[in-house]
Amino acid sequence: GQTISPCHGRLSRRGTRQAPGSLRCPGGPACSMGQGLGVALTDAVGVNEVLFPAPPRTYEADDANLVWFETPAGDAQAPAFLIEPEDHSGRCLLYFHANACDVGTAFPEETILCRRLRSYVLAPEYPGYGLLDTFEPSAAGINSVAYGAYRYAVSELRTKPSDLIIFGRSIGTGPACLLAKRLHDEGVAVRALILFAPFLSIARLAAKLVPVAGELVPNWWDNEECLRALHDVPLLVIHGREDNVVPCSHGRELFETAPCKLKCGLFPEELTHNEWDNREVWRAIRRFVDIYVDSQLPR
Repeated sequence: GQTISPCHGRLSRRGTRQAPGSLRCPGGPACSMGQGLGVALTDAVGVNEVLFPAPPRTYEADDANLVWFETPAGDAQAPAFLIEPEDHSGRCLLYFHANACDVGTAFPEETILCRRLRSYVLAPEYPGYGLLDTFEPSAAGINSVAYGAYRYAVSELRTKPSDLIIFGRSIGTGPACLLAKRLHDEGVAVRALILFAPFLSIARLAAKLVPVAGELVPNWWDNEECLRALHDVPLLVIHGREDNVVPCSHGRELFETAPCKLKCGLFPEELTHNEWDNREVWRAIRRFVDIYVDSQLPR
């Protein structure tokens, strides 16, 4: 079987090298991984630089929405955007962004999620992105930040795990699924898991986009494997049929094979990978959380 990347690890500083300019997608939440993986194979570009093409920082250290927390290894302080609702439901949503934006770029989406769900939204930054742009981007570093954000939500925001919703978008579905799996293994049940444009696994996505890449790309995140353990976690999968970055078939297969007792799927016909401000999508998220999850699960 495939090895699932651990949720811990240290953050390492990096030098001055930059990801190739052709891989950057300024202003958009995702880039063409197929093109990037092709560059990696032909030009020997590092896999991390392909999967994590961080854009220029879109926020500064004095941003009013910033909070800081310690990573599990205790080797760094990580920033996160914290959006607070006016009318709080008691829930907290952990938001993991896509691979070609930082938490500042994703702020409009974070704000709408906060307002629609009446929940705190805590969006941790990834190593290599935003105010962590002096650190090496890596799956292990992102997993570490994800667990640190969970601990912040529980200890500082006083969120009960049963009120915690984990939300991942595109590449962010990897740390989202792995965090849910790790918490499950620790005996912690979260409120729900929402996956927007998810992939089955990094290796299978690579193999789909560039057939010879599947065996060359480390399988840091295996969402399908993680979901096999999450029988009791309500699941919502959203994937547009016009997604030309992560094929919609990945989201459909995750939804169909997930053993979750409560699961919902939405696959809009004209939704692309980079679209998020969609009325049908927001309605589905609100309905899933407020009607299905909150009405069927004990608090």
